[in-house]
Amino acid sequence: MVNVIGRPAATAVVKNLDVKTNESKPAALANSPAPTPTPVPNTYKAGPDTMNISTGGVNPRVAFNAAQGLQKQTTNAGNGPDATGKQLPDGKSISVEGVNIDTTGLSTEQVDSLQKSIKQLAKDEDGSKLLKQLQGDGYTIKFDPDYNARTKGNSNAYQDGDTKTIGITELFFNGTYAEQTGILGHEMLHAATPGDNNSRVEEGLAEVIEQRITARTDGKALTPAEEQAIFDGKFKAGAYENLPVSNDILGSLNELGITFDWDVLARMRT
Repeated sequence: MVNVIGRPAATAVVKNLDVKTNESKPAALANSPAPTPTPVPNTYKAGPDTMNISTGGVNPRVAFNAAQGLQKQTTNAGNGPDATGKQLPDGKSISVEGVNIDTTGLSTEQVDSLQKSIKQLAKDEDGSKLLKQLQGDGYTIKFDPDYNARTKGNSNAYQDGDTKTIGITELFFNGTYAEQTGILGHEMLHAATPGDNNSRVEEGLAEVIEQRITARTDGKALTPAEEQAIFDGKFKAGAYENLPVSNDILGSLNELGITFDWDVLARMRT
């Protein structure tokens, strides 16, 4: 007799229900943690421009992460968070050393830069005297991005005694920290000596003060000869040929305790 031996029964594969996917899977795989995905490289490429609401122009995006779909934030002056993630203080006025800053249109970095410059002026030999005169006068420093377009000029800052404003333009922020500090000192000289209008002499002395403060902020000093040359260059500039030669600026500065080591009086009166 031949015994017929059948094939042995196949070993049963035990399956369980995977509750995450609602699929039947081998027990060894069911409900096991999902594999960790390979990290996406943080590689950026240029992205589209964005509208700058303050100026009506556009701000180029710094970078775009195509793999992750993440847009790096750039400073959009006066609107929303800036590149550091801080909320811009748009439309708020802050006081630094008794002088107001209208933060409209400024990024937090620009506001910080202005505060740093004003605090530097408070420590400067001449700047501190100008600030003391301005304290309580209600002067405000504000960003005026349209000033040069309105005036067809090329200014980095201006002073308006009627509105008690020191305006700064987009060109102001092209300068170094020391240069920005000096520019503010220049305009504060005009602001601290109201009532005497303007003159070629005043513009010359304001330029000397600006360059003095810029040099000192950089840890340097101007010689009397350098100051005289700065004064001459500004005094003779064609842009001021329609101004009176002189006014009472020397007396105003003497009252503030701001003096010069060179004799400009004869030149002023000619």
